[in-house]
Amino acid sequence: MESSVASQAVRGTLVEIGADRIVLGIPGTDYRLHLNVHRSVEAKVGSHIAGRIEVHARRVDVTHTGGQFIDPVYGRPRNIQGCVMETGLEHSMMVVKAVVPLHVRVRPPQKPSDFEVGSIVHFAVDPGAVFVPVDGH
Repeated sequence: MESSVASQAVRGTLVEIGADRIVLGIPGTDYRLHLNVHRSVEAKVGSHIAGRIEVHARRVDVTHTGGQFIDPVYGRPRNIQGCVMETGLEHSMMVVKAVVPLHVRVRPPQKPSDFEVGSIVHFAVDPGAVFVPVDGH
């Protein structure tokens, strides 16, 4: 079940493209996210693309201070902090707004319903964050 929040696409600039990964620039920031792709991205370097970023979280912790970030600014996402936007997704996923909306898969025994919408969470990310292009991009 996807909500309007969950279906929001990340929009960015294609900075680099390879056979199985891209570098996505986030407008208005210095972020250059290195993301895997499972199918080719039909766009040229420098063009705008839209899609969904999926990450696999390790242990998710609720925090009561701090802002939204993806660490590092250049490279594959490793640590993320952001605000829970949606928890009602299938496949143990939730949406966290951390600079951009991220679809986050949590590991058992945790589940998305353990976290309240609006809470701030922090977690490490497994290697292999994936960019899933929106059809037509």
